[in-house]
Amino acid sequence: MFSKAFIFLFFNAAQFLIRSISCVDFVYNSNFTTTNTFLVGDSTVTSPPSILTLTNPTPYSIGRGYYP
Repeated sequence: MFSKAFIFLFFNAAQFLIRSISCVDFVYNSNFTTTNTFLVGDSTVTSPPSILTLTNPTPYSIGRGYYP
């Protein structure tokens, strides 16, 4: 009985962690350029589609973009 309950709780916790890890990416689509946006940390603006990306694939990635 203990092992079934432990396995059930373990897989539920693992599913919760996997869902929370996959939600750390944030991409905001707008008409941003590097000339009118102040970028800090890991934030980047891609040239052709003007996408402001505030994270990268590494763990503990933080970026900020300030738009006047």
